[in-house]
Amino acid sequence: MKRYPLLFKQLLEVVFVAVIIFFMTGCESGSSSDSNSGKTFTIVAGSESKEIEPLIQEFASKNGFVVKMDYKGSVDMMLDLQQPNFPYDAVLAANSIWIRMGDRDLHRVSDEASIMRSPVVLGVKKTLAKELGWINKDITVHDILSAVRNKKLQFAMTSATQSNSGASAYIGLLFGLAGKPDVLESKHLADTKLQSDIKEIFGAMERGSGSSGWLNEMFISKYDTLNAMFNYESMVIALNKQLESQKKEPLYVIYPTDGLAIADSTIGFVNREVSSDKQNSSDKKEFFIKLKDYLLSEKTQEKILKTGFRTGLIGMNPEKVDKSVYNPEWGIDLNRSISPIPWPSADVIQEALSLYQTTLRKPSYTVYLLDVSGSMQGDGMNQLKQAMTGLLDQKSAEKYLLQTSSDDVIVVLTFNHAVVKGWKIESRKPNDMKLLIDTINQLQPNGGTNIYLPVINALDILNKEGANIYNYLVSIILMTDGMSNDGKLSDVKDYLEKIKKKNSDFTLPPIFGVTFGSADDKQLKELAEFSTARVFDGRKDGLIKAFREAKGYN
Repeated sequence: MKRYPLLFKQLLEVVFVAVIIFFMTGCESGSSSDSNSGKTFTIVAGSESKEIEPLIQEFASKNGFVVKMDYKGSVDMMLDLQQPNFPYDAVLAANSIWIRMGDRDLHRVSDEASIMRSPVVLGVKKTLAKELGWINKDITVHDILSAVRNKKLQFAMTSATQSNSGASAYIGLLFGLAGKPDVLESKHLADTKLQSDIKEIFGAMERGSGSSGWLNEMFISKYDTLNAMFNYESMVIALNKQLESQKKEPLYVIYPTDGLAIADSTIGFVNREVSSDKQNSSDKKEFFIKLKDYLLSEKTQEKILKTGFRTGLIGMNPEKVDKSVYNPEWGIDLNRSISPIPWPSADVIQEALSLYQTTLRKPSYTVYLLDVSGSMQGDGMNQLKQAMTGLLDQKSAEKYLLQTSSDDVIVVLTFNHAVVKGWKIESRKPNDMKLLIDTINQLQPNGGTNIYLPVINALDILNKEGANIYNYLVSIILMTDGMSNDGKLSDVKDYLEKIKKKNSDFTLPPIFGVTFGSADDKQLKELAEFSTARVFDGRKDGLIKAFREAKGYN
């Protein structure tokens, strides 16, 4: 019995020590946690900035901040800046034009600085560059047009209305075709010959992308069928490193002498001060200034240079560079005298982007596969109807620069355990578009789920188009909220083989997945990987945003 008081005494000692430790370290730790939660700094950035995120994170860690990077396309960044409740502390845009266009009414971005630069170039497989006679030569936009006309050049690029590299390449091409004016104006955009020429160039576009980073990934996956791409010089450098590690031929960099745009990677602080949190806002502003100074410091600029981005002024080239990064064998020329195009006004840029989307780009042929199984009842079906209305209604689509052109083709197939219904319309028939929207809004969910059967139906539709299909950028967008309880990927592969036996030229289009509810990521990712595509998560930000992202890839 006597040992119980002893045990109780020992227990009290343990508790006492634990309490002391808690107040010495636990509370302090809790204070740190609270401090860290108040010291979170958010940055929205373009995908190309992933190359320097480690530098940002290292600096933040040393200065008691947690930096959260959210990567978005340039148009999304611009649209976010136009909203009253901008959710980020800073913006790191691939080009300052997107900050100007997004912030021209609210004027919240301050302390801007260009931290690195990269020309937007045309990377061409070196054997093709030799065949075209482009090695160590000054190449113009009209030289590119000539190669397209002679059926020698096809390429991939990001969407000009969704990604900065695509927009930069597009504005550069316009500038060269307009004859290098002092500044690009509306009168140049209205020139019928210029429109005809640039439509001819875009007719040689084989694959599209919504981001520069994924364009690199896609190029590696489709390496045997792609010969060239428009992208940042820094991204071509990163791609070439991967290609050479895989014993594959690298791309040779072409700098169009009369149409070269420069991405200036500008960072800026966003003033979104809340009256009850002025101290926190002040701390964030102080941290941002230190971060900007750090990124612009000589040592950090040297580190950035090693990633493939240029530092200092374009044309003011460093004396010592790493030739394994800026490899002359890849056509990388830091001694080249570069005369970048002057960027037009924000209004002209907006006009040019709208013209691209509605008139100048290669037309798209999009097959939407929409899950109308019983599990879509309620919120899922409501979001699906809203998302499709947002894409098909032109006033809504215009906000996101996703309008259809007069030559686009849209196919919609609804499915559950079978293919339920299908519609095919051409955008030049607005009454058909309105009828399709009304029909989609009448859909009622029921049945099970088979995601593979509608894919097979889509391939059959595309195959029956014959050679006409090569006039389009083709994609399949598959949305589902559940796991397929019937069918399998091998069904799609077997059907594709049957098509190829009769039509060897048939090319499998990208099958983009859009998830919702309890959708099986594994099944959608298998289809996406099989077709060199991506899966977009409609559970995180809703189906409207996911569908919009998927459509931005063609």
